[in-house]
Amino acid sequence: MVVASSRNHFAKQHTIAAGSRNYEHLRLGNFDIMKLVPNSLVFGLLFAIAIGSTFSNVVAQQSKTDVYFADQIWPGDGEPIENGAMVVVDGIITAIGPRDEVSIPGVAKQHDFGSQILIPGLVLPQTSLGGNQTEERTITPQVRALDGFDFFADRDTLIESGITTVQVSPARVRLMPGVGGVVKLAGDDINDRILQEKESLQIVLTSASRQPPRIYEPAVGPVSEDRPLMATRPQVATLSASMAALRQIFKAAAAGENGDEIIEAVAEIIESKKPVRIAASTAPEIRGAVSLAKEFGVKVILTDCEGLEAFEGVFADWKDSVAGVVLTANVPGSISNPTLEQIESKKEPWTFARELLDAGIPVSIAPRQSTSLTSSMFVAGQFMRDGLSHSELLSALTHSSAAMMGVDDQVGSLAEGKHADFVVLSGKPFAMHSRVRSTYVGGEALFERSMSPATTVVSAGRVYIGDGKYLDNGQVVVKGHTVRGVGNSVSAPAEANIRQFKDAVIVPGFVDMGTGLGLGGPLSGSTTLATKLGEQLYGDDPAIEYARQNGITTALLSGGGGNATPVVAFKLGNDARVIGDPVAIKFVLSGTTTAAIASAEKQLAAGKKYVDSWKKYEKDLAEYKEKLKAEAAKPKPKPEAKKDEKKSDSKEADSKKDADKKDSEKDKPKPEEKKETDKDKDKEDEKKKKKPLPDPITGTWEGEIDVERIPPEFRVFSLELELAEDGTVTGTIAMMRQEVELSNGSYDRDSRKLSMTMERRGQEVEISSELDADGAFEGTMELGRMGEVKVTAKRTVDKSKKPEPEEDDKDEEEEKKDKPEKKDKPSEGDKDKEKPADKDKKETEKKSDAKDADKKDEKAAEKKEEKKPALKEPKKPKKNDALEPYKALFAKEIPALVETRELFTIKEAAKLFTEKYGVRTVIVGADALAREPDALADYDVSVIAGPKLSIAVPKQLEATNLPQLLANERLSFAFQSSGTTGSGQLPGAIQYSVSRGLSTNDALNGLTSAPAKMLSDKMTFGSIAAGNDADLVVLSGPPFEFSTQILAVMIDGVWVYEREATDSE
Repeated sequence: MVVASSRNHFAKQHTIAAGSRNYEHLRLGNFDIMKLVPNSLVFGLLFAIAIGSTFSNVVAQQSKTDVYFADQIWPGDGEPIENGAMVVVDGIITAIGPRDEVSIPGVAKQHDFGSQILIPGLVLPQTSLGGNQTEERTITPQVRALDGFDFFADRDTLIESGITTVQVSPARVRLMPGVGGVVKLAGDDINDRILQEKESLQIVLTSASRQPPRIYEPAVGPVSEDRPLMATRPQVATLSASMAALRQIFKAAAAGENGDEIIEAVAEIIESKKPVRIAASTAPEIRGAVSLAKEFGVKVILTDCEGLEAFEGVFADWKDSVAGVVLTANVPGSISNPTLEQIESKKEPWTFARELLDAGIPVSIAPRQSTSLTSSMFVAGQFMRDGLSHSELLSALTHSSAAMMGVDDQVGSLAEGKHADFVVLSGKPFAMHSRVRSTYVGGEALFERSMSPATTVVSAGRVYIGDGKYLDNGQVVVKGHTVRGVGNSVSAPAEANIRQFKDAVIVPGFVDMGTGLGLGGPLSGSTTLATKLGEQLYGDDPAIEYARQNGITTALLSGGGGNATPVVAFKLGNDARVIGDPVAIKFVLSGTTTAAIASAEKQLAAGKKYVDSWKKYEKDLAEYKEKLKAEAAKPKPKPEAKKDEKKSDSKEADSKKDADKKDSEKDKPKPEEKKETDKDKDKEDEKKKKKPLPDPITGTWEGEIDVERIPPEFRVFSLELELAEDGTVTGTIAMMRQEVELSNGSYDRDSRKLSMTMERRGQEVEISSELDADGAFEGTMELGRMGEVKVTAKRTVDKSKKPEPEEDDKDEEEEKKDKPEKKDKPSEGDKDKEKPADKDKKETEKKSDAKDADKKDEKAAEKKEEKKPALKEPKKPKKNDALEPYKALFAKEIPALVETRELFTIKEAAKLFTEKYGVRTVIVGADALAREPDALADYDVSVIAGPKLSIAVPKQLEATNLPQLLANERLSFAFQSSGTTGSGQLPGAIQYSVSRGLSTNDALNGLTSAPAKMLSDKMTFGSIAAGNDADLVVLSGPPFEFSTQILAVMIDGVWVYEREATDSE
């Protein structure tokens, strides 16, 4: 983000002090402003300027004073100032040095850049920002490059790169194109921005100058017979011709010849002792430049030098003639394929930098291409390959450049009396990931890099990433609330914020596995598993701030009460962020071992029963869906076939009716057969009477009271009911943590009404209800002062007896199967009496009967197909919020935190939870393990130690160091404070355990990575890794050392605490 761009600054510039230097040369682009103003307005303009100047002087009396602090200030002409301070008054530096040595004015506005670095604004020794205006003549020393410089152009990209001052060269396609100047890229007054109008005379010996213009006019003196006027001749086309022309001009200037503007312009440069800037690329061109300097006693600045290898070993001979060398280098933005010969013969510019400096010749550095000016820091950084130090490189970009151009009294270094032009870097100059954070000109911030999206690179002397592993000189990249990278060198965007903690140690954020934080006080009342503790968190709990100042970044909070309660995990950031709710289920086992284990098993059994019901439903639902797919895939019969079948069936039905009429008389029962039939009917009725009636009542019922004023956990109840044949109902009801017997229970099968009473607080409470079509009941209950309230319930477990076939029925069925069908046999006499006609008739009847039987079988099969029950979707169990967390528990997604301090109870609990119910188990407290450390050797459990870590054991003089014992038994363990403000004391208590034998790595793991693994392998805290939460604790030294202090704490990518330095520090 550009705070105030150069364009915006320049748009406000209108003040030109009357009589100030060079105002008559003020230009807008290539136009002289004074020439644009009519003569009649000049007086008025000067009067207005004078008034403005007077007003400016009044305003100037109100000085603006700022003081800037930084861990390091690099002045540009020496070594960095540690813990530096710089005082700026009205844009000029008035004091600079170590903070404790600089007097800070009381009215000064203070700016603390912390670990960021201050350097001088960059000074570029060579640019083409004067434009590409080309003169027709080849020698024009009177042309000023500043006349082509646009003071109102947008230079934001240069300012964003830390460049504050530049040299402006004239177009470099003529032998002597003009004089260069030096300007600042920003400022409120154009005159103040011009540091040098005529910085140096430009000469170009490279091939670029040998492009013939239209005319060439050599310098001439007075015309005479001895020296006649020479005719116009073409541009010099060779180096020797160029050198001859230059010698001619310099001789005339040295002789003091007047009357020619070229001679006079060159003479002015020589007399001012200003350097001559010569572009010389090849060895002959460089040799010619140096010889010209020696011949005429001028100082030259060599630029574009690519043939310096020819002069290695003789640079010391240049000391009196060469004012400096501008070494240029490319930005390796693309890859080329030079020949091996070119590689072997060509030397990079940085190979000459050291020898030149050792020979006493100043060196300045600039990008070779004008399009690469913004990469000046990178170009200079390449020169470190030849052994140049950071300070020498910075000088080559700042102080040395300013000194070559004669402006080092104003810019180029941070010193008293100079302009407050400086740059704020995110890290050490020329460090690979160091970036320009802001640029100041005259004490005003012209550029401040936007940090959105916020990315921070935090570096330290050592980074513990978790599980005892660490990186020396490590870096952590943080974006948003997550870690994006960890390593010795990490990738990060240019706008990343760099935080350097030199000799510090970074560790993962600490985890307290049992606190009272986040409520602002003690938890009131009891909770059930249906309670969402995360919704009750109070982010402004004052104890949270104290805890995180001591490195606690994540805390666990559990509900009260002895039953199963939820555990919530949350971050201690500025806004408490819930990680999991619940993240575990806590069981508090108190009292005798028998009672404690029985209570825990009852809760586990109820939870497992609920989970199993859902598993069965999900399994049945999956099978149901598969059957639906199979039915849908079956081919459907064609409509024509069905029509033909109907016609056929109709014909068969007509023929059957005729046959039935004929046989109706035969089928009428005789009196004896009728009596037999009546007896069978009576027997059937008797059997029906003996069959048990349907039982919609017996079983387990789950219900709910519809009253919003009652907490959710008190609205639910359960019934155990049993229905007798006479309609009497008996059983118990469990409600509001009480279980009582029911009385006066009855069920009317006709009206489907169910009623019963129970005793509550000495009064009888009646429950009246009516069963619906699905077997659930809805009714009312008299509930004390609340009066009549609505209740609903549903039978979840059917325990009624199912009717079975009677033994007599079974026997009769078996007999029917075994006995063959009886048929009447004709007598001998009848056989003899049969006639042929009768035989034919009987044969026909037999065939007809066979056909009828086939048709009956077909119809029976069709009827059976029609009566086949339709697919029915399985019934979904009723959701119970108080039992829902058990799904995650039995799926091993969350653990059971089992709190008990009795040794035998610890063993039995480990056996119950891990072996019988197969859940992940963490023993909380476990003080008794100090007496028998190997008590849990046979069980796959973890342990949370605390709040006591030193446990007194009978017959031992010294308390036992519980964490150390757990570490030796190879048990995974974490820590809890069981407190509010006491959470901040947890690291100190662990420090005492370390002093008594617990290793630093074991202690750090128990406070960081181990807690995360206990809860779930999907947790994103507890270790520093890409993708994890950005929870960092910055220590001044090794963990758990007495002298180590917590310097800073980051939670979810936000610095929530930073320690203020004391006076002694």
